[in-house]
Amino acid sequence: KRLAKLVGIEGTDRLDALRTPYEPEVREVPSEEDLAQLLKSFSPGHKWWWPTWALITYGCRPAETFSLQPSSDGTARVLSVKRKTKLPEWRTALALPIPAYKDTPERSVPWDVTSPAGYDSLRAKQHCDAWQKWLRRQHPTMSLYDIRHAWAIRSISKVPSTSLAAKCMGHTVSVHHNTYHRWLDQADIAAAAAALAG
Repeated sequence: KRLAKLVGIEGTDRLDALRTPYEPEVREVPSEEDLAQLLKSFSPGHKWWWPTWALITYGCRPAETFSLQPSSDGTARVLSVKRKTKLPEWRTALALPIPAYKDTPERSVPWDVTSPAGYDSLRAKQHCDAWQKWLRRQHPTMSLYDIRHAWAIRSISKVPSTSLAAKCMGHTVSVHHNTYHRWLDQADIAAAAAALAG
């Protein structure tokens, strides 16, 4: 529309009728069994095993796994990296372990980020690109963000508060609802159906 106006084409307002609202892509989200199988498919000593376990267990962004530091109480300290023009800051993430991997393995990351000032977005991208390529060789249809989304969907039935799940993921509540509304709606309807049946 801007280009048409720039070159002097008339009637550009009619283009507004062609605009469609943005709809996020519906992802094929791996199940707990898929995630357990993924971890079983390679050795705990492998370069990407611990970051993959951390991504599955804590649902952080892939680039955040390099800073994730688990605690013994089922939480972890992790840097929120999606902050435009600001340094990352620490937040608390929540463990939702899959049944096959309830214990916290020894931390082993290919790049250890211990402070907000130590975070380098270019280096994080290089590591995440290599990790994603490795994952695609193992499972051609799975992405690192599919694993993050799987955590969010598991959180619907396991975390009592949607706002708490959003906070653990580093989201606002509105972003969380917009991204996961389909699964949140399904859970609400299933809960209402169970209450009516009981």
